[in-house]
Amino acid sequence: MNDEKIPPNARDCDDQQKRCEAMAIIEAENSLQTILKDLRRQEKHSVVFNQYHRQFLNFLRDADWIACMKLPDTPRTTLTLLRNGWIERRATKDGIEYRITEAGLTELSRPR
Repeated sequence: MNDEKIPPNARDCDDQQKRCEAMAIIEAENSLQTILKDLRRQEKHSVVFNQYHRQFLNFLRDADWIACMKLPDTPRTTLTLLRNGWIERRATKDGIEYRITEAGLTELSRPR
């Protein structure tokens, strides 16, 4: 058998590689925990379709894509509608445009 000692630098490399692998695992677990927390938060704060949403969607109901300049200036409502998938957004050379989705039409046609 060969009784040669492993150089200290090689041990450091192995330890460093093990630490990097451990950190990657920890970061992956943390990101999964973060995702789960975000999902739970979203479940707790589910958005109820309200009159503001209904009014905004009525502007989009009969048309295809509408420029944002022709819509009410309600960024919070717009963001909520986008997050829930009730409207779509696209950027064109003329600016940002929105249109209602099938989910938005369904929500709009539900009784109050």
